[in-house]
Amino acid sequence: MPPFHRQISHLALIATFAALPAAAFAQTRPTAAPPAAVQPAGFSHPTLARDAQRYEGTLKAGLQAPPNRKSRDVRIAAEKALATGADPRAAVRGFADAVVLDATDADAWLGLARALLGVPADPNNGTERYELPVNGSAAAYIAYERARTPALKAQALVVLSDGLRRRSYWRPAIGALKASLVLVS
Repeated sequence: MPPFHRQISHLALIATFAALPAAAFAQTRPTAAPPAAVQPAGFSHPTLARDAQRYEGTLKAGLQAPPNRKSRDVRIAAEKALATGADPRAAVRGFADAVVLDATDADAWLGLARALLGVPADPNNGTERYELPVNGSAAAYIAYERARTPALKAQALVVLSDGLRRRSYWRPAIGALKASLVLVS
């Protein structure tokens, strides 16, 4: 096709769009929030779900429940160890014992996640740089799934976001923060 035909067809296209009313191109904005059924149902990520299953299985297989101790007492002792900040590894051991005693305790899972993310990686152990954020984010994901209140779910998502940030999972980290904001607002 000769070039002048192309120019004529472009002019015809421009004339067609100019003849359309401007309302045909106007974007409409919703005046109200979408119904609750349309809003996102929460946070989920398949890789994190697999990491969470793996980590829970590892804890159950590798740890024995402390005899004659209650999960709540073990969790409170671990919270004290984490609050002092002197030995986060002791807090990890305490929270791990608490979740082995009661796997449904979302507070214990959240404490375990905070403790794991608070442990500085040992420079002599190269796998810790990888394992601590992975296991911390897995524990936070389990805490989110097992939490019963929106406030606890939001806290778990914030800790999860921190773990994902340390793993350089930027989009899921932002998604977790967004979901936590939805829960608290």
